[in-house]
Amino acid sequence: HTHSLTLHPAEEATCTEAGNTAYWSCSCGKYFSDGEGKTEIAGDSWIIPAAGHDFEDGACRICGYPQAGTEGLAYTLIEGGMAYEVSGIGEATDQKIVIPSAYRGLPVIGIGEYAFENCDITSLYLPDSIRSIGGKAFQGCSRLTGVFITDLAAWCEAEVAFDSNPLFHAENLYLNNKPVRELVVPEGVTHIGDNVFSSCKNLTSVTVPDSVTRIGARAFS
Repeated sequence: HTHSLTLHPAEEATCTEAGNTAYWSCSCGKYFSDGEGKTEIAGDSWIIPAAGHDFEDGACRICGYPQAGTEGLAYTLIEGGMAYEVSGIGEATDQKIVIPSAYRGLPVIGIGEYAFENCDITSLYLPDSIRSIGGKAFQGCSRLTGVFITDLAAWCEAEVAFDSNPLFHAENLYLNNKPVRELVVPEGVTHIGDNVFSSCKNLTSVTVPDSVTRIGARAFS
């Protein structure tokens, strides 16, 4: 058997995503550390584990992701009292809005209709627990310049109501503080939700794996 090798370039690990050293793969299922197919790699030793956030003074000193959610936001119980959605700006005064993954011991899984309508916010940090964004949740938020996520797979499978994507104003999506331009949907993602990348104008390419069986309405409009 003569190996037909494909190079996988090295990628740095981030706080939340694993990286890898450069390696070569063959269609026969073997992996090598050189392009001659002479040094076989066992297991998954080319993988560099995610480093995890290193919080200092309220933010990760590596990627800048905030440690805690914005104080004063309004929440509403949903899912029969088993989860919360952010229902409004409440008493919050920050222009940088950080949605927490949990509130009072329950997961925060959504942002309600009109939650931030006409609010003077400039950046939005979303946890991987968010599954949905309700209608006109960010209507009039003209000062938004960036939407920040840490889990691309979770964002891909969220459902965003028409005209509700914060990217309509922000236009810039950041993954672990890096702008998303060449989008590679992670293996294992089964669907791309309605409107999730709508108005993400900096995208230059999209790669979709075979695991995706549905792409929602206006997902990339």
